Amino acid sequence: MSVKHAINRGVELGRSVIQLGLLKPAGRLAAKFRGERLRVGQLARTVQPQTFLPVRYRYFRMSLGGLAAQLQSGGFRRFGGSGSPRNRVVFLAFGFGVGLIEQQLEDDRRSAATCQEIQAVFTKKKYPSPLKSFASGYKLEDYLIGKQIGKGSNAAVYEAAAPFAVPRDRESDQCSLVKLKDQPSEDEGEVVTGSLRSPSGSLGIYPLAVKMMWNFGAGSSSEAILRSMSQELVPAGPLAMKQEKEEQIALNGYFGEVPKRVSAHPNVIRVFRAFTADVPLLPGAYEEYPDVLPARLNPEGLGNNRTLFLVMKNYPCTLRQYLEVNVPSRREGSLMVMQLLEGVDHLYRQGIAHRDLKSDNVLLEFDSEGCPRLVITDFGCCLAQSDSSLQLPFNTMWVNRGGNSCLMAPEVVTAVPGQGVVIDYSKADAWAVGAISYEIFGQANPFYGAGGLDSRSFQEIQLPALPASVSADMQLVVKLLLRRNPNTRPSARVAANMLHLSLWGRRALANQDSAGMKKLADWLLCQSAVVLLRGCSPSGSSVEADLQRCFLSNLDLEDLRLAVSFLMRKLAPIKRRPQGKRYNVPPSAEFVARVSGIATMGKLPYQETADGLDAAFVGVPIDTGTSNRPGTRFGPRQIRAESAMLRAYNSGTRAAPYESLMVADIGDVNVNVYDLKDTCRRIREAYRTILATGCIPLTMGGDHTIAYPILQAVAEKHGPVGLIHVDAHADTSDVVLGEKIGHGTPFRRCVEEGLLDCKRVVQIGLRGTGYSPDAYEWSRAQGFRVVQVEECWFKSLAPLMAVVRTQMGTGPVYLSFDIDALDPAFAPGTGTPEIAGLTPIQGLEIIRGCRGLNLVGCDLVEVSPPYDTTGNTALTAANLLFEMMCVLPKTKYYD
Repeated sequence: MSVKHAINRGVELGRSVIQLGLLKPAGRLAAKFRGERLRVGQLARTVQPQTFLPVRYRYFRMSLGGLAAQLQSGGFRRFGGSGSPRNRVVFLAFGFGVGLIEQQLEDDRRSAATCQEIQAVFTKKKYPSPLKSFASGYKLEDYLIGKQIGKGSNAAVYEAAAPFAVPRDRESDQCSLVKLKDQPSEDEGEVVTGSLRSPSGSLGIYPLAVKMMWNFGAGSSSEAILRSMSQELVPAGPLAMKQEKEEQIALNGYFGEVPKRVSAHPNVIRVFRAFTADVPLLPGAYEEYPDVLPARLNPEGLGNNRTLFLVMKNYPCTLRQYLEVNVPSRREGSLMVMQLLEGVDHLYRQGIAHRDLKSDNVLLEFDSEGCPRLVITDFGCCLAQSDSSLQLPFNTMWVNRGGNSCLMAPEVVTAVPGQGVVIDYSKADAWAVGAISYEIFGQANPFYGAGGLDSRSFQEIQLPALPASVSADMQLVVKLLLRRNPNTRPSARVAANMLHLSLWGRRALANQDSAGMKKLADWLLCQSAVVLLRGCSPSGSSVEADLQRCFLSNLDLEDLRLAVSFLMRKLAPIKRRPQGKRYNVPPSAEFVARVSGIATMGKLPYQETADGLDAAFVGVPIDTGTSNRPGTRFGPRQIRAESAMLRAYNSGTRAAPYESLMVADIGDVNVNVYDLKDTCRRIREAYRTILATGCIPLTMGGDHTIAYPILQAVAEKHGPVGLIHVDAHADTSDVVLGEKIGHGTPFRRCVEEGLLDCKRVVQIGLRGTGYSPDAYEWSRAQGFRVVQVEECWFKSLAPLMAVVRTQMGTGPVYLSFDIDALDPAFAPGTGTPEIAGLTPIQGLEIIRGCRGLNLVGCDLVEVSPPYDTTGNTALTAANLLFEMMCVLPKTKYYD
């Protein structure tokens, strides 16, 4: 509650008190105040209840040590004394207002105390181990090894059994190794449900899994092995290495210190035993991993004699294997995402970042009610520093940032090494959970595959929509988890709280104020009682019960309030593109440095053809047709370099081209710098191919000669087109030095070949000295509208463009913009500059005035970088080209 709000409430209460006084005799009111006012002593303060105040304000009279009580006491004492009535009312009102703030703080204290009490109760509850406690098993000989059930880049996993390791739910079904050896081998007699192993099959015989690490360079001593593979020991239990005398070994993990050990959690794998042993010849070794075997087993093998073995529970399948044959229900999917978030939050609280979270590294089993239980495994890439900061110094490119590059959070994958650079992993795993959520709900992971998004450069608007069956709250959580900016991304704890409240606390959220948590605190007390009672029942070990215990054992008032605020926030709906279609979006400079990467137009993706594109940026690097200063062959390259400053949205017009157009840079036309006529042929053929795909070309010149072959190709497809020609020169000469093709002749040739609809041609900005008194007589004779620069001085060109739009009508229009139309003060990097030209503002007005026209192509020509070492001419050109893209027919606007 704000101070302003509190004072207003106090003033309203004060007004009601005064009105009450006006309705009673003054003497009775004065006697009431004198007889029942607040009494303050020297050593202690007491409060006499005031019967005329509403019950809701009695709190003030209980806060004797607070400012509210003092102000209120003074106000009542002075009410009948000296001082202006207005001052007395304000003084009393302020006392009431401050009391309301203090009441809110007291409510918060009570809610926080409730959370702490609940947390204390559930923190004491220990999660039972899935296996009955056992004291042996520190040697490989203690186990019967079955078939291989998994293989990764650094280990192989085998099913295993031991007479001392029995699941808690089958303690009476113990058997000896002799009995196990008599069991059917391989898959004989195994019960299969779908593609998942059933507990009544091999899991019933082999309840354990042994993970054998591959040892290439760690040496064969136990100390060297444990030092090299220390990260694998993070999920190890307290007795996992009893026989290795771990306390006497100076382990040095990847980060130079003994890794942390994560405490037990239902959604994190538990390593029961970890020991070193000689590498055995296990089933399938020669076929599956011959190169990692030691020389005593394979003469060509590269492995060492000893390695690390990890013993853990055997699970039916990985999350990925399960999702290949099953689509979880809406509720099951929500519970699965919640489990991943709870597991990630538990790791975070222990100071651990997994850094390789993917569906392959999540194991799955079913609880007694048939609900999938997820368990995070494979900690070989984890970050487990002793300071629990999850801050990784990144001063060199050789620092390992983690495992799966596709699911690296943006803040990790875009980090640039340097002095003092630190990567914060506190929310990186939560981002990966957001990406995995797509797989859980039956869709492809948007960051996988050749056509998938790149976490370096994706924009949030590119994320595909989840199925309509997914709840709105779940969709909100996934969207928040995949935010690029970690400062606006919720933590795994807050995201999990949102889902807990959505699934079980929806009634408590009704009419809930995110500032006041009393109703929610009452619900938490009821929920705690329910969970405690359920924990005493046979179903107490169910997934839902464990999730509720996790939620209640990690209660924090601020995290809870943040979760409520996210759920209650009214977010403006995002208008998404049609599902199934993605658009190229340049990476934001917030996450990808402008100086990095290949120099494409606007840092868009490059592709070789225009197939599948709505518009394409094309370079035509020629200056063979130039009559004065050359250098325009370098124009496309410089424009691309300066275009790194462009962003995705047009702030002035609210255009969002990348939300409605598929755009890419398709490179340059392969011109012949020795033969202008052959170059024109190559340009014409290249544009025929581009236009045949339905793509609109946005051309970077090159000198203005290129407009002629481009318009030849355009007219072949669209017929005679209208032309908006912005230039200092008309470019309608007939012959120059005996040549009919050059940058001063293109539109004369176009008229002669019938490529233009002359009644729909306008030339804007013409100026300079000429070869005759009326240098533009020929243009006017053809029916062109000629707007000389003198008609543009000191005025907006928006009215002119309204007339031009009417002239162009609905027919196809081509826009050709010569950078020398602008005054050389703004664009000096050009071949034939003319003084007193247009301003960049007028250039923007012309291009923006083309909105609504049927544009079929655009070009920007005559940028000559050697004559502008500042790069400003090319920068201006890049912005004008972006503006051209923004006025193409299908561009989306947030008007």
